[in-house]
Amino acid sequence: MGFSKQERTAWLGMVAATGLAHAQPVLATEVSLSGIVVNACILTTTPGTLGPEGDGLTLSSAGVGGVPAILNVVATGGSPSLLFSAPTVTTPVGFQGNASPSIAYTSGGGVLQPFTDTSSTRALGRLIDVVTVQGRIVTTEGLTSGAYTVRTTVTCQQ
Repeated sequence: MGFSKQERTAWLGMVAATGLAHAQPVLATEVSLSGIVVNACILTTTPGTLGPEGDGLTLSSAGVGGVPAILNVVATGGSPSLLFSAPTVTTPVGFQGNASPSIAYTSGGGVLQPFTDTSSTRALGRLIDVVTVQGRIVTTEGLTSGAYTVRTTVTCQQ
């Protein structure tokens, strides 16, 4: 299908009127893309729960009804490291005895920290990861009724 002589004449008239007939062809042009990266690290958590283990001395996220906490990490810029503070414990009012807290954690990216009662730092090796945090409280005299809590503070470093 071609253009009629009348259509070609109209088109050539339009080209001449707009000055396109004298335009030089462009052989190259630059295309650029740019961006700015700012080191940032966002941590969000889903709390876990502690349940009793069969020994009567231990509460843990692996105990009956226990669920691990989940830590979501989204970072930009440099690869993040996570610093976990030494875990602390809160025991019920009137609790008599010793309660020793500890945490352990793993990530989809391969981080593995066995149970520890001290602070620890692990490099994630990727910018987005999900960390599963286990908690445990071991008592020497047994568990009494009431609320127990294991806490750790997580700091993202880049």
